[in-house]
Amino acid sequence: MRDLKLKHAIEELEGMRYMIECLPLQAAPTRRYLMALPWLTNAGAMELEFGRCRQAIGFMEEEADLAAAITLRLHQLRDIHGTLAHIAAGNTPDDIELFELKHAWLLADDIRQLMQRSKKKVIDIPETYPVLQLLDPEATRVPTFYIYDCYDTLLAGLRQQVAVARREGRKDAEELLRDQILEREIVVRQRLGDDLHRQSQLLNSTMEALVLLDLVLAKAVLVQQMDLSLPAISRDGQTTLHQMFNPQIKALLKEKGKAFQPVSITLDSMPVLITGANMGGKSVLLKTIALVQMLAQFGFPVPALKAQISPVKQVMISSGDSQSLVLGLSSFGAEVKRLDAIIKAARKGHQVLALIDEPARTTNPDEGEALARALVELLSRLKVKSVVTTHYNGHRFKCRKMRVKGFCSELPQNLTPEAIGNFFDYTLEPDNDTLPRHDALLVASLLGLDEELIQLADQNLNNRKTEHTR
Repeated sequence: MRDLKLKHAIEELEGMRYMIECLPLQAAPTRRYLMALPWLTNAGAMELEFGRCRQAIGFMEEEADLAAAITLRLHQLRDIHGTLAHIAAGNTPDDIELFELKHAWLLADDIRQLMQRSKKKVIDIPETYPVLQLLDPEATRVPTFYIYDCYDTLLAGLRQQVAVARREGRKDAEELLRDQILEREIVVRQRLGDDLHRQSQLLNSTMEALVLLDLVLAKAVLVQQMDLSLPAISRDGQTTLHQMFNPQIKALLKEKGKAFQPVSITLDSMPVLITGANMGGKSVLLKTIALVQMLAQFGFPVPALKAQISPVKQVMISSGDSQSLVLGLSSFGAEVKRLDAIIKAARKGHQVLALIDEPARTTNPDEGEALARALVELLSRLKVKSVVTTHYNGHRFKCRKMRVKGFCSELPQNLTPEAIGNFFDYTLEPDNDTLPRHDALLVASLLGLDEELIQLADQNLNNRKTEHTR
């Protein structure tokens, strides 16, 4: 992830796309800036982003009127990336580009003055006067652009002569003078372009400050709307996620009148194995952990009541729903490629967060379990911060083990399939090498699977237990 940008993370993880789409951005150029946000591995850089967001939250809570006025102006800001690039390259801007620039800098000046009235130091907007002096020399603050007489004394004189020729009815002289004016305006425009070119650094830094302000204010709104939190940075390599939730799934459940059950987990330099029923939310858990880590390392608040994040070089996901059919690989073949990439990164000493969903589940059970156990053992040897989910018997794995708590001890009679989730506890609890619960048969029964089939499966399960105890 050396050159990872936010746009790549959005392509990799659906939850990231959802979060970015929920950002209430106002300024047109902010999305361009947003897509190029870098992956942060430095704790200081992450803390700087969270500090800005903290200031923005306080600003919006304590100075709501100022925030509303700034938001209104940011909404009017157009994307003038092409104009800025044209000027930076030393080209002469046309009247449309000069109008765009003047309009943007009048807004920037308004925003700068409003920010100066605030007690909160959110984002510093650079001095706007040097550019406004060029674009609005008469200080009219009218957003339209005009080549003023004060730009050039010769131009001013030609315009005065045109006025005299018009009054005297000398049309030939007037037309000749107008041609001279057009030529002189070209000279003035070129000179103005040169002056703006010398201000290129200020132009770009001002625009960056404006879109950064828009972004940090949007983050603050998202904190309030989604009950997000600003994580602390862990210095000891441990990541603690308390009452973590998935915003996208939480919103979907809310539409159905249901609530998302938050989950807590602590990760260190060794793998964690998670077992549980097929509907136990293990895949959602992995995606949510990935989402929290990615959001934090792009400088965003996270969906958790409280979080302490240890930055990593790379988040590596191995999931059955991301197989590479384009390469012509089977699901197992694609999985092998992903697992090999994780191991190679670990052997190189990269700090990675590996999230592996049910490894080797698409091959035969004996080999699959052997591969899964070997994977966890190797991850332990390499000290890889990782979470591995599995359906294989967890008591055979040597690592820190947890399991999804599962169904409540007492279930009501005549339970409908739609209500099953209401009686399922997604809490993670330590798995102290106890035999796995067999919730799959219960789920199948509740979903109306043929009763005789359920009974035969239960008999086979009991027979297998008897064979294992001999």
